[in-house]
Amino acid sequence: MSIFIHSDQASQTLKQRIIDDLTAHDYEVVDLANEQPSDDITEITRAVTERVAAHSGSKGIIIDHYSIAPFILANKYKNIICAMISDEQSAKMTCRHNNTNVITLGSETVGTLVALNCVRTFLQATYDGGRHQIRIDMLNHLC
Repeated sequence: MSIFIHSDQASQTLKQRIIDDLTAHDYEVVDLANEQPSDDITEITRAVTERVAAHSGSKGIIIDHYSIAPFILANKYKNIICAMISDEQSAKMTCRHNNTNVITLGSETVGTLVALNCVRTFLQATYDGGRHQIRIDMLNHLC
């Protein structure tokens, strides 16, 4: 599974901690800041969502100050289900019930340890399918 990650300048430290943790656990992490440097949250969100949509089974992580704008923007893209995460339970349940493939984290609202735990939980959770697929289909139809 490829994990595409990007952040604004102010969130670089948290992004790097997440990258270091994930690579230590043998995840394939692509830091899109190396390919598409930008501090514009619209461009950052576009870069992550387009890569996730183009690579089946991949996941995306977007980090900025409060995570609100990238959360709103990412959900405008077809085949992207994005959740704004600040706790492990939400990270798990959004994957189980919504088949979430992108999360946003706020570097000003979530501490490093919580962020690391949220990311690990997000990547380990699996989609339950079944009755939840109706909602996913409806969301994608809206895009």
